[in-house]
Amino acid sequence: MSKPELEVSHISCRGYVFDDFTLDLDRACLWRAGEEIKLRHKSFEALRYLVEHHGRLVSKAEMIQALWPDAFVTDDSLVQCLIEVRRALGDEERHYVRTILRRGYIFDAQVRASDLSASATPEMSDAEKVEDLRAVIGEQGQGEGDWQPKNGGREETVPVAPGNLWSRRWPRPIVLFTIFILVLLVAWLVTPLVRRLSWIRPAKTVAEVGSIAVLPFKSIDSAGGDEYLGVGMADDLITRLSSLQRVVVLPTSAVLKYSNGETSPVAAGKALGVESVLEGSIRRSGDRIRVTVQLVSVRDGSTLWAEKFDGNFTDILSLQDAVSEHVSQSLVRQLTHDERKVLTKRYTNNVEAYQHYLKGRYFLSRRTEAGYQKGLEHFQQAIKLDQRYAPAYAGLADSYNIMGLYVYALLRPHETFPKAREAAGEALEIDGELGEAHASLGYTKLNYDWDWPGAERELKRAIELKPDDSPSHHYFSHYWMAMGRVEHSLAASLRALELNSFDLTLNAHLGWHYLYARQYDQASEQLLKAIELDPNFVTSHLYLGYVYEQKGKNEAAIEEFSRAMKLSEEGRRPVIEAALGHAYARAGKRTEAQRVLAGLKETAQRRFISPYGIAVLYLSLGDKEQAFVWLNRAYDERDNWLNYLKVEPRLDPLRTDPRFNELLRRVGLEP
Repeated sequence: MSKPELEVSHISCRGYVFDDFTLDLDRACLWRAGEEIKLRHKSFEALRYLVEHHGRLVSKAEMIQALWPDAFVTDDSLVQCLIEVRRALGDEERHYVRTILRRGYIFDAQVRASDLSASATPEMSDAEKVEDLRAVIGEQGQGEGDWQPKNGGREETVPVAPGNLWSRRWPRPIVLFTIFILVLLVAWLVTPLVRRLSWIRPAKTVAEVGSIAVLPFKSIDSAGGDEYLGVGMADDLITRLSSLQRVVVLPTSAVLKYSNGETSPVAAGKALGVESVLEGSIRRSGDRIRVTVQLVSVRDGSTLWAEKFDGNFTDILSLQDAVSEHVSQSLVRQLTHDERKVLTKRYTNNVEAYQHYLKGRYFLSRRTEAGYQKGLEHFQQAIKLDQRYAPAYAGLADSYNIMGLYVYALLRPHETFPKAREAAGEALEIDGELGEAHASLGYTKLNYDWDWPGAERELKRAIELKPDDSPSHHYFSHYWMAMGRVEHSLAASLRALELNSFDLTLNAHLGWHYLYARQYDQASEQLLKAIELDPNFVTSHLYLGYVYEQKGKNEAAIEEFSRAMKLSEEGRRPVIEAALGHAYARAGKRTEAQRVLAGLKETAQRRFISPYGIAVLYLSLGDKEQAFVWLNRAYDERDNWLNYLKVEPRLDPLRTDPRFNELLRRVGLEP
């Protein structure tokens, strides 16, 4: 019987070489001049497919089928992969990955297959390999078993000292010889298992796990009402992990659709285009709580790391700290001091306030009128319990900002945006480095104050603090469109969507960008893709109706607006009604348009509706005088639809009127 040998010799591997790039198939990574270039798993596979079929046209459909054989995805998923591939290759001019309009792609480079020598890619040191082998032998899979938490915290295995195992009266040579034989026996038994069982393996390093999706945790054996906890804990974990600049972490909005727990981690990971998925469960029994988490490889479904954490519910904040730190260590072997500090940073020590904050974020994420109101109330409760809770103030600002937007118009802008500004300011007084608060303040300056330099400054600061925060890039796209900087708006829109390619709002927003950029074919194409993602998402149908109007397809516009009306909640209907009336007028159906106009004016006596929508409807009926009357009312109300006076195509009939230029100046948008 011989001891297992550690393989330390250099191993050749398969790959492709083009220019100074090396595509390493065995390690699933891209190298350039000896340095690794980070790529998500799906992006790597996209590059691999193109390289393996270099020199010939590869259609979109072919690539989607190859990359997502068992999942339904739209072209956007492929586009986002190719954006990352081009960035990795420094291929801004598209010399490598050429796009053939409406047909597909060609990888245009001289490629040769090669067995890669040790010099092509760096090797781990012998010490690192020994450490990895120790980790393999030492790691143990754990089942649920009986729940008997120790010390009120995470269960740990305490090693038994040799002095307790052997009597000290035995002769030392016999003890040493026996230990030696046992070590050999254990090694002989464990080595075959290590080779056969893929789930007994060390946590991968960040070089291998470059991207991760954290799914909403499942509630088990709960008495009910704890759904917010699973979503909230995942959201908190996503926020903390996002501080690890060496790992790509998908935002909460990308994973919310998996909150029902019906999709397997591997299927979810493939659809999301990540290399690993973290799933967890929460079991609550009275005052006791157990959190079980496991990190799953999307490639082969193996468990890379798993652990259980137990404690009292009253100490859930410490539990959250422990989970985030251990998950991070499974992704990044050596955390820096700053990373560890951010991961365990607490904004409150009040458990009840923390619960209200989680509920606030949960209801806000549901994107319903009732959800916005409930979210607002929970953030207020969190602040009442802890007046120094900065993220709760940022959440409150987000709630007020949303409720004052023209697409919802749930409250008058004068009732919401000043409160949003105040809440964001309070958050920044407590923590000036809170990126979410800078983004909220920038959004208020954009949509209410019309403080264009201030909006730009705050949004830039938000992105400096959190470069991968998709909402901040989304807000910046709105800012650039208000300025008439169409190309800048497109870049911000694409960046937001790249960071969160499955977010319905961001997919519809890209169509909105093309609408105001007057690129109507691209707009309709993008919005039809958004509708494929979710046929019941109201905003996509609303924007598509606007696009059809500009393309002269008035009947199709009426159909889209009517569909949006059926899908919408009561609060949003006046905005859609105004759009429908405009389409009726464009289609020559003046009677229907006037009936809609009369209904809107009657409704405006009872509740706030956007004056801008009525102004545009008057304009479609040829009444410019009344159009200006209602545009001035929109100015008095600080209607944020006026942000886009420079680019709104429906206002073109007014652009030669001096009163229009005066309105531009009043809003701060010089003509």
